[in-house]
Amino acid sequence: MNIKMKINRFLYVFLLFLTFLSVLAFPVFAAKPSGRIVVGAKLKEYKPPTRAHCDINVPKQYATIQGAIDSASNGDTVCVGKGTYNEDVSINKSVQLSGRGARKTTINGQDPNAQGTVSILVDNVTLEGFLINGIGTNSTHVAVAINGSDSGPVSEAIIRYNRVVAGDEGIALRTVRVQNSTIQNNILEGNNSPYVASLGGLDGVGSINNGFINNTFIGTVRPNDRSDTGITLDAATPHSLVKQNVFNTSGGLILVATNNTSLVNENNFNSSTTLKVGGTAPINAENNWWGDLDPSDNVQPGVDFTPFATSQFKEN
Repeated sequence: MNIKMKINRFLYVFLLFLTFLSVLAFPVFAAKPSGRIVVGAKLKEYKPPTRAHCDINVPKQYATIQGAIDSASNGDTVCVGKGTYNEDVSINKSVQLSGRGARKTTINGQDPNAQGTVSILVDNVTLEGFLINGIGTNSTHVAVAINGSDSGPVSEAIIRYNRVVAGDEGIALRTVRVQNSTIQNNILEGNNSPYVASLGGLDGVGSINNGFINNTFIGTVRPNDRSDTGITLDAATPHSLVKQNVFNTSGGLILVATNNTSLVNENNFNSSTTLKVGGTAPINAENNWWGDLDPSDNVQPGVDFTPFATSQFKEN
């Protein structure tokens, strides 16, 4: 065999070897994204501020959380110790309000007619590390409310590492006129609720660029008896991001996004509820786990569910 034939044979074998490697490598490469995605809340990751980072301490300096907020300055960190605090809290300063964790620090709502067990009324607020309980049998009561006003929306609110429980027939979390805010790594629990959570709430004007990321939705939602109630998450505001959440609620509709600018991606829709995502405009709902391999019966027309996950994402 001459040198030229040997070289050609070597090249042929080498090309076959490269082709074999590419076939082996492709499924491994394709599986990596799903392997890295972990969905749902992980409250154990929460680390409260250190003593050095606390500007005001409850109950050491103030007996109530509201008393501490009233005395705080913008930019302060208000640290709340272990225990149960039976009060409604209105946050009207740009502060960080930090509990010791959802198993250690509890806020119990008192007035079913209050804006919320915890109400956020100003920009640049962080709420973290609490169990927050709504109250009453009032379908308009909210455990955590972020409320903008006619003069302008609330911006840059961060709600993280909390367990938020709706009162009987109440709402766990609602935003009204809110922008550039993030609800991340919370457990949000319905209790025969009209909504578990709502972006936009009663008036979505001025709301934009809000996100629900790595939350776990549990509990019960009332039957979807009207087009605007019986919904786990109403993501009505433009440019909403709903990503890497777990939906384990029962009853009603899971999610509604009534605009074509929201993204609903990489979530686990584990609920047995048949209709899981709907809306009045095209919705990008790609790469979700729908609970089975035929998501077409889980969505309303206009929902883009392809491609979809063929197995459940790993959950926290």
